[in-house]
Amino acid sequence: MCSISRMCNILVFVLISFEKAFSIMKRLPTDLEILNKIYNLYYKTYIDFEIGDSTRNHINFVPIDIAQIARNLRIDVNILFMRLYSLRLKTSRSTGEGSPLNLFIHKMDGERDYINFPYMASLLADLRYENKKYRVAIGFSFFSLIVAILSLISSAYRFVIQPETSRSSNGQTLSVPATSQHQSGTTPIPSSSQNVPIPNQSPKPYNPETQLQRPK
Repeated sequence: MCSISRMCNILVFVLISFEKAFSIMKRLPTDLEILNKIYNLYYKTYIDFEIGDSTRNHINFVPIDIAQIARNLRIDVNILFMRLYSLRLKTSRSTGEGSPLNLFIHKMDGERDYINFPYMASLLADLRYENKKYRVAIGFSFFSLIVAILSLISSAYRFVIQPETSRSSNGQTLSVPATSQHQSGTTPIPSSSQNVPIPNQSPKPYNPETQLQRPK
């Protein structure tokens, strides 16, 4: 029992240490979180586009407010801008028509930043799929860890706790009360301190006359 409690204390200490170490570092949003935020904020703007809309000139490119997105994600504006620019460099594709396929365009009309919304939705679908696979793998790993811990506890109980319990129970003497002896109809066993008379069991003398004669 002491060994199991010591192992549990060590595990709790390790988990608390990891939590403190991660809390010291300022968390940055992932690419999935950034694109999810942009998708949720500007999806309605994308589908409400109409021909001749004065807010934008292209159906695929949606103007975004980087400062607003940064406030929602609780990060610096410059960090978010560089994250989007880095995503543009990583995901830029050549269409074969001279103009590359870009995710993010800075100051396309000289004033606003734009996001290629359909292309972003395609990248977001891939990121969500990868995240789903990762979560499933983590779930299976967590389940395997629980099974391993339960197996360890079961083995420790079988080989450490149960033998000690059986040894302690074998060393105890059970006393039967007199009332239970009378109720069950059993004869009480006299203790060694009581003087119980022992009947005489010596063999009787042999008398030939008393023996039966065999018929001739």
